[in-house]
Amino acid sequence: MTTAPLPTSRATRLRWLVADSAALTGRGLRHQFRELDGLIVSLVLPVMLLLLFVYVFGGAIETGTAYLDYVVPGIIVLA
Repeated sequence: MTTAPLPTSRATRLRWLVADSAALTGRGLRHQFRELDGLIVSLVLPVMLLLLFVYVFGGAIETGTAYLDYVVPGIIVLA
């Protein structure tokens, strides 16, 4: 089994880094789009949680300001 020689120059290492990152990103995106249920959950779940917390639990908590200012960052972190 032979291995590829290690890149020596900084430009070559950067080129390999970009090429490898692009390959892995492409593979990941193709895998994500093939898994339709995961794609739907990742798009629908944050919207449903936002609606649930704003309209169902929104009146139960007094913050002194708009409750939406606290919920949106939390939903973004979860998503």
